[in-house]
Amino acid sequence: MKSKLLIYVSVLVAIAMLASCAPAQVTPEKVIETVVVQQPGEKVVETQIVEVPKEVIKEVTPTAPAKPFEGVELNILTFTGP
Repeated sequence: MKSKLLIYVSVLVAIAMLASCAPAQVTPEKVIETVVVQQPGEKVVETQIVEVPKEVIKEVTPTAPAKPFEGVELNILTFTGP
């Protein structure tokens, strides 16, 4: 019984890990562009809506881990018996 439960739990954990690795969906950004077209004798204004997918690239810079005892002084007093 314990081995079956262990198998079910490990399969669920593996599925959850695979699902968390899915890439985030990119939402398209709407860009409104106004173009003025002039012909002899008349003026026409044309507006177009263009959807452009926008990807945001984040740069990750590695930082050095903080030392756990930085700035802490420790004085050790030892005593040897008679």
